[in-house]
Amino acid sequence: MQIYYLQRFWFGNVYNDSSTPQHHLYTMNFDSPITVKGQIFLNILSPGASFDTNTVGLAAACVKMYTYLDGNGQEQTMDYTGQDPFGSIFADNVTSVTWELIVTLAWAGAHGMIYYID
Repeated sequence: MQIYYLQRFWFGNVYNDSSTPQHHLYTMNFDSPITVKGQIFLNILSPGASFDTNTVGLAAACVKMYTYLDGNGQEQTMDYTGQDPFGSIFADNVTSVTWELIVTLAWAGAHGMIYYID
């Protein structure tokens, strides 16, 4: 397995002063199906707190979904909405990856790296 391209990506720092989650999405589309490995990390987090609503600030950086070509050449989607967030992907025949930064009552930013593998 050879890595033939590296691509860095990031979410700029965002601020949410409410207890309603903000969802920030970034989609990477690929010209042809490829094998990818990638990770995303919070690189800054400054949580707040609301004593009126008993809410503590938080943030999560994760894989939201990805699309790939199955064995029949049909595009399929793996959507992780509603599941526990996780910050990495390793999949074959990928055509797109959508990353997500979720911020509630906090200031946060995230960055990541995706590796194109041969």
